[in-house]
Amino acid sequence: MADPAVRAYVNESVSGDAHVWPIEWFGRRFVSYPLRTVLLPGCGAGALERDLLSKGLCERVHAFDVAAPAVEEARRMAAEAGLADRIEYRVGDLAGISPPDVGYDACFFHHSLHHMADPDGAVRKVMGSLAPGGLLYLDEYVGPSRRQWDHRHFAFAAAVFDLIPREQRLHGRFQIPGLLAKLSDPSESIASDRILAAVERHARVLVRRDYHGFLLQPIWTQIRHGEELVRTLIAIERSAAELHSTWFSVVVATALG
Repeated sequence: MADPAVRAYVNESVSGDAHVWPIEWFGRRFVSYPLRTVLLPGCGAGALERDLLSKGLCERVHAFDVAAPAVEEARRMAAEAGLADRIEYRVGDLAGISPPDVGYDACFFHHSLHHMADPDGAVRKVMGSLAPGGLLYLDEYVGPSRRQWDHRHFAFAAAVFDLIPREQRLHGRFQIPGLLAKLSDPSESIASDRILAAVERHARVLVRRDYHGFLLQPIWTQIRHGEELVRTLIAIERSAAELHSTWFSVVVATALG
């Protein structure tokens, strides 16, 4: 998603403007004053919480990750940015969250929920930790889970791959992720296909913006990224969007009732 054309495509799909990133769109539409304390599960190296604070979208962040090295790096970068006193980090998972007495004003899942084996339980847990009127924000891979990595779910990408000139392919044939891919990260896409249903079950969806990815995601690591080819693939994906389930979505939701 760092590719400029892909980034513009994602931004436009979510915010309606190629220059407005999803989190900026969220802030403009849903945050009229800084949120007090927000929760950020699976924070990784901490880019999102630093962005939220620097944009003035919240006052404090409780963030965690199961990977200790990632949390250590997040702490270091928060200190460098002068934000260490506004971010509370820990190593762990959702079982250890400790919301403020009034609850969290928001919870942000940013490409972390698809690494959780029980998205239903995770969404239920965070919704129970929100303050009245609190928001759930997801920017997630919601495509086929690892148990669904088969010819049926990759058929469209494989067909398009066969049309790409040979010199722009890295392989002679399209490759479906196999056992080695699954072993490299046992949590990758472990139950991603259940995420949207979990949100609809435990929250009231205010808005959902899909940015597809059913072609770009599986084909990206198997091609040479010439500008013309990338733009062509984006156009193909756009044209087929109504015929395929999305693989990526931004969702904003609140508590039921």
